Amino acid sequence: MGRKLFDFSNLLPRSNDAAVRHYQLTDFRGTVYAVGDIHGCLGELKALEEIIAADAAASVGPVIVVYLGDYVDRGPDSAGVIEYLLSPPREGLSRFFLQGNHEVMMLNYLSDPASGQGWLNSGGADTLLSYDIDLEELEASNRPQRILNKMVPESHRQFISAGALTLQVNRCFFVHAGLRPGVPLAEQEEADMLWMRPPDVDELTDRSHVVIHGHTIVPEPVLIGNRIAIDTGAYKTGRLTALKLSLKEVRFLST
Repeated sequence: MGRKLFDFSNLLPRSNDAAVRHYQLTDFRGTVYAVGDIHGCLGELKALEEIIAADAAASVGPVIVVYLGDYVDRGPDSAGVIEYLLSPPREGLSRFFLQGNHEVMMLNYLSDPASGQGWLNSGGADTLLSYDIDLEELEASNRPQRILNKMVPESHRQFISAGALTLQVNRCFFVHAGLRPGVPLAEQEEADMLWMRPPDVDELTDRSHVVIHGHTIVPEPVLIGNRIAIDTGAYKTGRLTALKLSLKEVRFLST
């Protein structure tokens, strides 16, 4: 019999404000894998999940895979990535999704194409292509919203809008872009969590936490201060990275 999926009913909001989207797990006794920015790289995503599933086979307790956001743009198959992540996970793995800045840009464009041209220049054109949307036809149309509504499934829109901003598991804090140095956890701003570029040395007010993030590409996954960066630029390098955290082990897995 396979491992049971983790019961996320134990997941507690860090705030009474439902719109804040911060969650935490305390006294978690299992294994967490954090996956860096996927950016439309479906082949690398499937390969990394195979690696994770094989690695997790001997794990004791629940296994959670936390995806740090930026599922879309730049790579060849953003639509395929979302469809895959909407499908059931591999046996014994439970998924938790954070939102990245590229999901925010995509949502803005889908709601108002005229004001979202910056997204197209940031990999959005590749995403539209993955949905079989002709960009020239879209821009020439006087009703682009109708084309977008037809070609981008509602389930995909719901997926990219539903991601959490942060997840805290014991002393580990998962976030897309990072946390602002010198600012307490409770006072961090959403824009920083989605967009900031961390400095080379962090001086967080709350030193009791380890911050795991993506967003800023690094040649190798790296520990700096009390943060771990794991975006190894899969769309450019073919290397998608995960961080494994358990009571016995901390290490990196990559395609």
